[in-house]
Amino acid sequence: MSDTTDIQTHIAIVGAGFCGVALARALAMHAPAGTRAALIGTADDFGRGLAYAHVRPEHALNVRAKDMGIDPSNLGGFADWLQLEGEARDGFASRRAYGDFINAELDAALARNAPRLTLDRIAARVLGIERGVRGFTLSFDDGTKLQARQVVLATGTLPPSPLPQLDPALRATPHYLESPWLPGALERIDADADVLVVGTGLTFADIAATLQVRGHRGRVLAISRHGLRPQAQPDSPLPPFVLPPEVLAAWDRGNVKAVLHELHRAAKTAPDWRALIDALRPRLQSFWKSLDATQRKRFLRHAASYWDIHRHRLSPETAAKLKALQASGQLRIEAARLVSAKLVDGRVEAQLRPRHGSGIRAASFDVLVRATGLVLDLRSTRHEPYARLIAQGLMQADPLGLGVIADDQGRVLGAAGAPVPGLSVLGPLQRPQFWEITAVPELRVAALALGQRLAGELASELRL
Repeated sequence: MSDTTDIQTHIAIVGAGFCGVALARALAMHAPAGTRAALIGTADDFGRGLAYAHVRPEHALNVRAKDMGIDPSNLGGFADWLQLEGEARDGFASRRAYGDFINAELDAALARNAPRLTLDRIAARVLGIERGVRGFTLSFDDGTKLQARQVVLATGTLPPSPLPQLDPALRATPHYLESPWLPGALERIDADADVLVVGTGLTFADIAATLQVRGHRGRVLAISRHGLRPQAQPDSPLPPFVLPPEVLAAWDRGNVKAVLHELHRAAKTAPDWRALIDALRPRLQSFWKSLDATQRKRFLRHAASYWDIHRHRLSPETAAKLKALQASGQLRIEAARLVSAKLVDGRVEAQLRPRHGSGIRAASFDVLVRATGLVLDLRSTRHEPYARLIAQGLMQADPLGLGVIADDQGRVLGAAGAPVPGLSVLGPLQRPQFWEITAVPELRVAALALGQRLAGELASELRL
């Protein structure tokens, strides 16, 4: 990794996961000659991010290989890279392989466009971002600094904070796993341990799959507000589905209740409800933009959880693992809330409030694992550099807790509501603008568009 002392750069990309890598690749293809950029991320997941770094062989993508290209104009690029043919292209490859692929694509783009872009790879944590006369100064945890004209915040999810219901003494013990993807974290769980997982989404599914592969024998209870688990992808691709006019009419009105009503009706006649969901996906960003604040709150309160489990589906193999664990009785999934948890005589004593009930019941476990998914709420964050940017008036936290307030082109809006020159955001933190911006099919489009915008602005600046 490069020494960061006194480096001058045109564009600093904070975050070296999929978004950062895809943006760096776009800059390599479109930036004017002589551009210098920095890709900044932590050493343990550099170039991969949380999604593709700390993964195991049983962790599969939930999108078919033929659709996972990093380039929006070449969806089959990943399957080509794997040299898959025929039906194998419809399969669900490992996330580890995908991490290798996106890095190979970045290296290839840099090699093909060497005169355009010099990329400094910096393994460090950004502690602060300060605006100056001609750009920004980034301060790192190793004491060095970086001067950049433009900064892109592409960190994806924020680091998890401890569950507020936990006794502080429990947090400091091996009985609590705040980040299950840290190297060796799940391996430290004894095969006979009773495990409580808080969260029933995709992260939970990966945890359960790993426990099964490792021969786990203890009982596993997973809880969430609704007690829903992700649905499975079909074994084979589905034919396209034409949305009924009634669904489109409700969609255009921007009324969540009407849309849900029409979708429920359409699902009864659709050959496969998954085809209906897939048909909605290209329209979801425009639908979200059409909703006012009241409708957005209604969607988040009544529909978001159900949308997520039907939209973000599991590979058939991972879904089969969950089904087998449930059928055996070893895994239970419940709609409940964690009220409190503390360590008593070497066991986690948890107080749980069922969703459909008035009482609180006690349960005892050996390990409690946090699997609550994306962390995007910046309203009271202490995480840097976001907390400092908000304090300086250079950023606004979304009032619904979905991320950063920005415009449709990724320009961050400051406290006064105007774009902050040189400051952009890319990735899941753009949920306030798009909602559907957490998976590769949407992220690769956003990364390319942002790369082209930044390249154009830089070319104009250099001509002056």
